Amino acid sequence: MPLKRLLAVVFLLGLIVSGCGGGDSPSPNKPGESVRTEQDFMSISAGYSDICGIVTPGALWCWAPNANGKGQPRHQASGPFPPTQVGTETTWTQVSTQNEVICGIRQDNSLWCWGSNLGGRVGVGSDNTHAHIDKPKQVMPGSEFRSVDVGDESVCAVSTDDSLWCWGSNVHGTVGDGTNTDASSPVRIGVDTSWASVSSGKTVACAVDTKGREWCWGGAQQGDQSKNGGSDPRVPAKSGDSSISWTAIDLSGDYRCGLDTSSSLHCDFDDEIDLGLNSWASFGFGGTALCAINKVRTLFCVGGNDNGSLGTGNFNDSSSMIKVAGPDQWLSVSVGEGENCGIDRDGVAWCWGATAHDSNKSDKVDLIDPSTPMKIVLPKS
Repeated sequence: MPLKRLLAVVFLLGLIVSGCGGGDSPSPNKPGESVRTEQDFMSISAGYSDICGIVTPGALWCWAPNANGKGQPRHQASGPFPPTQVGTETTWTQVSTQNEVICGIRQDNSLWCWGSNLGGRVGVGSDNTHAHIDKPKQVMPGSEFRSVDVGDESVCAVSTDDSLWCWGSNVHGTVGDGTNTDASSPVRIGVDTSWASVSSGKTVACAVDTKGREWCWGGAQQGDQSKNGGSDPRVPAKSGDSSISWTAIDLSGDYRCGLDTSSSLHCDFDDEIDLGLNSWASFGFGGTALCAINKVRTLFCVGGNDNGSLGTGNFNDSSSMIKVAGPDQWLSVSVGEGENCGIDRDGVAWCWGATAHDSNKSDKVDLIDPSTPMKIVLPKS
């Protein structure tokens, strides 16, 4: 697919779909690296309507990725709403957010979700699938999970016994249970206990098993047998290049990017984009951009840049990996729907890109998306 066509298609998808925004957990400090402080960010997740981050020792903070024009001079880059702590719990270890839903895991491996319950995406078994749940509610009490990924329509999680569970809107088969019936509580997908990770996109979800094989499902209406080699697209089926052993898959809309065991990136959208050499440690894919951190912890991005989501200080698209401005070393990156965030080696969180959504612009204030990373500062206690 030509680059310009891809960027146009994915940009339109990015206005309404999931980004998975991916990112790895910070590694321990190495000799010569800065010592982390008590308020450092440990992880961050950028979604379309929310950005959330966890700071030591495990407090969860969330904020909207725009400033709503408050206090911003004309023609000045916007900033986010001030971060707000979610409750008083300080045992959060992981967070994922997308399309008005937030899910997180605590140190005891309990899973909690809140936000828009459209299609049952909060996963707490509520019959009111149009409610907005303001506070975290535990999903499947008594069960233990080690990872969760929120998509545009559904949510999937891997338990500590490597079983796979999904729930939410199922109009495109993204729950993966072989039906098109919405699931307001988690549904176990198959009987296997060999799942390593999962990523939820717009109408498609994909997972990697413990043998490095890729499986995908969704992207079809009821009865559609057109994908997954003629098999039912509403249940997981082997996908992608069978010769590749995957370590992670991330989805933007229904496009996929993956990292293999040789540290190379592969994407299914455009062979005109240069993904660089096989030296990548982690990556995130969402909206119109792909961002990746190499083995020496330098952050690069590639793709569309209408919102400054490449973080290069301009709004020019790039078909090859280009270094992000700001810190020289990064621990993790999360790519949302035009707004991206990362954590540097000192535990400082930075965000850039589409923080000035059109819905928040006014006649009095002309907001500009920041095309270079902006530091996220927590309110003083």
